[in-house]
Amino acid sequence: MTLKINRAAVLGAGVMGAQIAAHLAAAGVRTHLLDLPAEAPHKDPKIAAAIGKNFRSTAAFLAIENLKKLKPAPLASESILANIIPGNFDDDMSVLAECDWIIEVVAEKLEIKKSILKRISEYARPHIPVTTNTSGLSLEKMAEDLDEAFQSRFFGTHFFNPPRYMKLLEIIPHTHTDKALIKELTDWIERNLGKGIVYAKDTINFIANRVGTFSITAAFKHMEDLGLNVETVDALSGKTVGRPSSASFRTMDVVGIDVFAAVARNVGKYAPNDPYVSVFTPPKWVDELIARGSLGQKTKSVGIYKKETDAKGNSVILAYRPKEDKYVEQQPESFPWQDEAKKVQDTIERIRLIISHNDKGAQFIWLTLRDTMAYSAILLEEIAGNSPLSVDNAIKWGFNWEWGPFELWQALGYDTIRERMIQEGVKLPDWVKPGVKFYKNTPNSLEWHINGPVAQFMGAKGKDQPIVQSESKIYLPKSRAAIDKRTTILGNNSASLVDLGDGVAALTFHSKMNSINDEIIEAFQQSMEKVKTDFAGLVIANDGEVFSA
Repeated sequence: MTLKINRAAVLGAGVMGAQIAAHLAAAGVRTHLLDLPAEAPHKDPKIAAAIGKNFRSTAAFLAIENLKKLKPAPLASESILANIIPGNFDDDMSVLAECDWIIEVVAEKLEIKKSILKRISEYARPHIPVTTNTSGLSLEKMAEDLDEAFQSRFFGTHFFNPPRYMKLLEIIPHTHTDKALIKELTDWIERNLGKGIVYAKDTINFIANRVGTFSITAAFKHMEDLGLNVETVDALSGKTVGRPSSASFRTMDVVGIDVFAAVARNVGKYAPNDPYVSVFTPPKWVDELIARGSLGQKTKSVGIYKKETDAKGNSVILAYRPKEDKYVEQQPESFPWQDEAKKVQDTIERIRLIISHNDKGAQFIWLTLRDTMAYSAILLEEIAGNSPLSVDNAIKWGFNWEWGPFELWQALGYDTIRERMIQEGVKLPDWVKPGVKFYKNTPNSLEWHINGPVAQFMGAKGKDQPIVQSESKIYLPKSRAAIDKRTTILGNNSASLVDLGDGVAALTFHSKMNSINDEIIEAFQQSMEKVKTDFAGLVIANDGEVFSA
């Protein structure tokens, strides 16, 4: 039986729950958004009048209204809101009996989740999926008090924020989950929501948050050891190494310093035997910021950075100095390799250049990359069932890294990196032996860019496993050097016309920042003539970081 999702319910109308509801509504799913009931009309008479007699569902009404204000926009059009029906946990739980998928998105506390799941079990139809959006709590513990029939259809669907834009969806089964039901729902999600699916083990923080959080907490350690300031760390851990411009500490400000610290501390609480458990304890000054309510973007942009207005009315971003306990003008350090590195467009080659140096900046980049690669290898079996691809895709799709840790390791030269780690006394699992190839088709090679990996080395299992690429995957070259001559019809240094099959061609850009230039205009004109005679349709698209600068 093919699962059909025509109606869904999202329980929990916080920012994440509301955005998941909007994501489903945009896919044509009639979605109920439920939250705690209000005991009286809203204090603001205008809001109370707008909501009217349904005031008990005020929380859901306000969450839906707030979708219009969020950045980046969770709505392609406000007309989508007509597909979201507000409700509350007391008056509207009966609608669950009409739903084809129920998603729990309440507060990230085990007892609260267990309580709402018990109530869901009283209303939900048999055999429909009931999932949780927990970012790292144990599913086994959540469902332990519920009957076997409910447990068989319960699993994790961990969306990443903002769900409209983030590709990753972690699927987390537990011991009793029906694998066939998971397959049906994930097929629907891939087809209708366009998500990249990664299967994670039921371990604390799953895959992306476990590895991504570690990379930031490792930055704290090496920042202190090397005597770097926060803005220098962000300059070194962002675009320079193929990661978002928010880098390490700006990411914390966006997420919320308190939220980040709680996620990090969960490792110590629930995984005390983690080999790097001490690294997950944020420094004392982070606790002090939290205690005074300086949590980042959500507290008037006061956190590790502070947004102010200068005497001329211009916005300035100050950086925190933990030792002095004050905010100062940013003073990022410079390093001897920076000018040369800026000229290297390929991220792998840029990193290779940087880690050949030995100054503080190069050391920081090497040490944080080294630790993240080693940590991923140590935890590969525990969090990802020995699948390097699961770790790499999770961190790329969930944290917007250009390269996952195993891809990066192999692209830089597996044996060279391994030997350097061993010389520095880094602990590695026994299966990390000389000559291991995490992937067949070396990352960053032309074959990799065209066909992706065709097999992965399954860690402690000691064997390769074929990788079946999705039939819907489309390859679009990011540069002239990465063109697949088998499917490219015409092109120049800035654009290519690619045959997608089924009578459809794609004009794709690969100029610097995909900016429109004379070559792209020329390729467009040539493509129009070619498509008129040889194709049924033309798509203009690219696989770059930006569509066009």
